[in-house]
Amino acid sequence: MAMPGMYVSPEQLMQDRADYARKGISRGRSLAAVEYQNGIALVAENASSTLRKVSEIYDRIAFGGVGRYNEFDQLRIAGVRYAELKGYQYSREDVDARSLANQYAQMLGQIFTHEMKPMEVEIVVAEIDLQSQPELYRIQYDGTVVDERHWCCIGGDAAGDRGGVPCMRHLCYPVRHFCYCMRRLCDYMLRVLEVSGPVSGHKTIYVHTSTHTHTRARAHTHTH
Repeated sequence: MAMPGMYVSPEQLMQDRADYARKGISRGRSLAAVEYQNGIALVAENASSTLRKVSEIYDRIAFGGVGRYNEFDQLRIAGVRYAELKGYQYSREDVDARSLANQYAQMLGQIFTHEMKPMEVEIVVAEIDLQSQPELYRIQYDGTVVDERHWCCIGGDAAGDRGGVPCMRHLCYPVRHFCYCMRRLCDYMLRVLEVSGPVSGHKTIYVHTSTHTHTRARAHTHTH
């Protein structure tokens, strides 16, 4: 006797995949990006001293990711290769955050639609263009691209309170000076670290600043 086949509607299938991806991303630690004068600051909560959540993709272009590290690191490597190849074939000025965000959207959308398991990642691509104008893009697990203005938050506590720590959305708004921007973001991250409890080793906050002239990295370590 043949067993009856199982049917799942496309709407239910997509909803299940979205719930699965959001659940994995919610377990990731937070990352925030805030514009300031002639730059964008990316700050991430990171419990590892060797793994990096924020990095440089190309000239004036920065990358940040939350979720499964091995998955968003694959995206980072793919972005570096895409940018290097496009810059070699055309010119370095032709490599921009918008085309890179669209490339990531196609990759994530293809995986979300056709693969059994979606990527449990959410990423940010930031750029200061040749006219010193900031560009900030948030790419979700299903390939949705959001053109953010002034600030962006992704990760576990990006949308709500956690253990008495105020939501990032109440603290992330455009500021003029880099030092004031860093003070607000690092104060928030240190409060998150105090609430999240001890972990083995130490916790490090990595700050990646993309400006119109160059890209530089800062690190602040909080040891319990």
